[in-house]
Amino acid sequence: SWAYHVPVILTTPTALSATASAELVKLGVNQVIVVGGNLALTNNVVTAVQALNGGVSVFRIAGADYTATAANLAAFEGTVLNWANSTVYVAQGQGWSDSLGAAALVGGATPGSVAPSTTATMGAILLTEGPTKGVGQYTDAALKTAGTSPLGLGGGVTTSIQVLGGNLAVTAAQITEMDNALAAG
Repeated sequence: SWAYHVPVILTTPTALSATASAELVKLGVNQVIVVGGNLALTNNVVTAVQALNGGVSVFRIAGADYTATAANLAAFEGTVLNWANSTVYVAQGQGWSDSLGAAALVGGATPGSVAPSTTATMGAILLTEGPTKGVGQYTDAALKTAGTSPLGLGGGVTTSIQVLGGNLAVTAAQITEMDNALAAG
């Protein structure tokens, strides 16, 4: 979203907040990607968004849990947006600060710049289940796909993993597990 100057608008899970609704109207949004399943955002939110601005198109990207949603979003970025994912970024899924804080980096920013680099490529963010729970089956499967020739996640084969956060967020054992999954692709 950072690289394409597409706003990320947060709302409550069960109803479109007045603030989110007003921002969507103010921006004249005509297409929304809802990220997450019905536990993240109910169909009431989707219906309310669709009713804005004379009819907003809504596309939902979801999975069985937040790790599957992140994997599905990464696949969408590769196959639909054709993002070359030579590096995939991984953050702990039980806390969003590392993944949200890395948005500009993952969006292709040059350090110190306020605009995307013309030579950088966008990246995908995958999530682990947390430092005590492991990587998770969906992240493991996405990494195996990402490392598979010729298309990986759809935008190219991933050759490296960049961990977001310290060793308390993503452990050394998880990094080894992810490296092995990527190599198995």
